[in-house]
Amino acid sequence: MDKNTYQVWIDMLRAIGPSARTHRISVVVASMLQYAYEIYLKRMDNNEKNELGEIMLTAFETGYDEAQEWLSPVVKTLFMDAGLKMDLVSELPQKYRKL
Repeated sequence: MDKNTYQVWIDMLRAIGPSARTHRISVVVASMLQYAYEIYLKRMDNNEKNELGEIMLTAFETGYDEAQEWLSPVVKTLFMDAGLKMDLVSELPQKYRKL
């Protein structure tokens, strides 16, 4: 994934993030991660490796709990770069699970 793509993602999150519902923004972020994974797989064919790609590869090859451990820092960085808070609130009495 290149810097321009990442910047578009940050701009998207900045635009939709403040008013986004968790169940909606999670699909957007999951799609971003899936795209990054697919791009990395293509680049691996050319022996182009990087830290983020290796994290994605490991996360996508493990179970849910392990994937969450690997991907949480990536998602936190996305949100931090977009200036979004990790504390999401709900109108329901139930709290959201934090990363």
